[in-house]
Amino acid sequence: GPADKAGLQKNDVITKLDNMPLTGADQLVSAVRQHKIGDTVTVTYNRRGTEGTVQVVLAKNPRT
Repeated sequence: GPADKAGLQKNDVITKLDNMPLTGADQLVSAVRQHKIGDTVTVTYNRRGTEGTVQVVLAKNPRT
């Protein structure tokens, strides 16, 4: 999916979406829902103690 294409990996912890701090999965879902399919968002994540940032193009969830 889009996260894989952007380079995110299993167990990465997403800490920000477009520079908005996130404290849990509910906040992430809410923040993503404020965008449209095709929008590009900046995702800040923590991978084993190292912070990284990637651009993710939002797409329709294939499970829905």
